[in-house]
Amino acid sequence: MFCFYFDKVNWLLFVLYIVFFNHFVVVMFDNNIKKIPTILIFSLHLKKK
Repeated sequence: MFCFYFDKVNWLLFVLYIVFFNHFVVVMFDNNIKKIPTILIFSLHLKKK
C-alpha cells in the first residue's frame, strides 16, 4: 500500500521535475530508470536547501 502511494507521488514529482529541469531529468532518468524515486527525492532535497 505504501509502495503504491509512493509510486503515484513519485510520478507527480517526476512530471513537475520535467517542467523545471527538462534536459537534466530526461538524461538522468533515461540512464537510471529503476532509480527514479531515489533521484527525485535526493534532487528535491537538494533543491529545498
